[in-house]
Amino acid sequence: MESQAGDALLDAIITKDPVSGYTHNFYRYPARFSPLFVREVIRQYSRPHHMVLDPFMGGGTAIIEALAMGRAAVGVDLNSLAHFVTTVKTTPLSIHDILLREWLKDLQTMRRRGVSEIIQPVRNLPRPVQGVWADLMEQADWLPLERQRHFVRCALLKTGQWAIDCKNSIPSARETFNQFAENLTEMMQGVEDFVQSCGRHGITKGEIRRNRLLFCRSATGRVLALGRT
Repeated sequence: MESQAGDALLDAIITKDPVSGYTHNFYRYPARFSPLFVREVIRQYSRPHHMVLDPFMGGGTAIIEALAMGRAAVGVDLNSLAHFVTTVKTTPLSIHDILLREWLKDLQTMRRRGVSEIIQPVRNLPRPVQGVWADLMEQADWLPLERQRHFVRCALLKTGQWAIDCKNSIPSARETFNQFAENLTEMMQGVEDFVQSCGRHGITKGEIRRNRLLFCRSATGRVLALGRT
């Protein structure tokens, strides 16, 4: 049995499978672990309802996998971006968040009709996409719940990575908006997959945030932010 466990862990360490599943690809945090490796470590060295601590959580891979496997999770990171994306990745959406789909449909209709607010373009972006980014950020601010606004902003981060990652040319405003719409839709499905896995392992949707504690702080310094929301 120990030999089999060791082989499984070694296979997980050396895997070259692309990062996928749940909410892992909401944002590609630098130097992230493979979820397969994290999953195998949690499986072998903890039991359901145990607590998993990640003192340098980064993009939240260990936090996601711990919750999805029925463990409680505590994450710590000095970087406020790490705290933000991990919070979004592990925050379930409710029936009320169907509004996000309607919000996206309204935006798509507005763009087809050429209807848009005249707002200040986003600075420090290529001119072809300044308007569409400004419009999406402005429209996100109209969403009623903070988790909805955060979810959309995370989708914008993901779209931003797509726009500049290994690109030889600047995506057009239309291409940028279409990619954002695709990302938002895929992310909503990713959250649902994550919630379902938590449920299969004994953590209901309503219990996910109670089983997750995230600190924005250094390993020994003062707390910058703390959230279960």
